[in-house]
Amino acid sequence: MRERGPSARAVCAVVAAALFWSSSYAVTKQLLDEVGPLSIGAIRFTLAALLLGLLIRLNRHRPARPDARQRRQLYLSGFLGITVYFVLENVGVDLSTASDASLIVATYPMMTMLLELILLRTRMPLLRVTGVLLATAGAFLVVRNGAEVGGSSRWAGDILLLLGGLAWAGYNVLTKRVSAGQNAVSVTYYQTLAGAAGFLLASLLEAGDWRMPGATASTLLVYLALACDKSANDH
Repeated sequence: MRERGPSARAVCAVVAAALFWSSSYAVTKQLLDEVGPLSIGAIRFTLAALLLGLLIRLNRHRPARPDARQRRQLYLSGFLGITVYFVLENVGVDLSTASDASLIVATYPMMTMLLELILLRTRMPLLRVTGVLLATAGAFLVVRNGAEVGGSSRWAGDILLLLGGLAWAGYNVLTKRVSAGQNAVSVTYYQTLAGAAGFLLASLLEAGDWRMPGATASTLLVYLALACDKSANDH
């Protein structure tokens, strides 16, 4: 019997998620003119957590609540994949460029695969190995160009973005372990809740610079919370 491939709807959903996700770097770069990098994360993920909590409450078939051990693991993965990762991303984008960020993010699947290979003993086919090598070469060229053209600030930003990739890889591996058999929306909610809490605490470091964002900045913050975070979770 011939195996069915992915449906057109599934392919379109993945492409749309990738487009929304990649746009977050340019949007964040623009927001940094008005809002601090830690405050961006606090607002973005607090809005996302509120939305996810509302979706769960409105769901007629509300998913079972994870037990205490599972919640602790979800909180840990959320702190790692949201607070740690996006602190590194937002500060990295602030120091570097949106184009560098978009290119460096291509190495994140490579980092996840390598961590899976080390921790989960996952096999890597030749095609995936080739992709890893190409992504590594691309990241090296981006960071080297940043050091030569943009100076120490851009180079430091690129390094922070690469460290963000390591945090993202750890988040993916931990999520794979803890989310088995769990409702996807419920998993994302607890992770986002932990990430938002971490960002709210971190954003206190920018309290002296807080001011009400303008209409454009407010719209972009809502876009990050609704479009980028939701598409990343679907992806």
